[in-house]
Amino acid sequence: MHVKAVRQVRTPRQVKALQALLLALVVMAVTAAPAGAATINDPLGKVKVAHPWYGWAGYLFAVLAIVTLVGLLLLYGKKYLGPKYRGR
Repeated sequence: MHVKAVRQVRTPRQVKALQALLLALVVMAVTAAPAGAATINDPLGKVKVAHPWYGWAGYLFAVLAIVTLVGLLLLYGKKYLGPKYRGR
């Protein structure tokens, strides 16, 4: 028995939202690339810092970003996917 795949049609609103998301990601990647060249001990490529105070902040922000994304995924699953597969 062959099951045909159903093509999901996107509304113009969804297309605009996806375009905005992709544009934001590209802009963020392009503008953040020069910052990736600097190291934590040589932030501007010129000044040597003996004791950087901001070394711990990167780990804190990374953990915060992961917790936020996991929370959003769990809430999305609970609010939208749960009722969808329960038949509501």
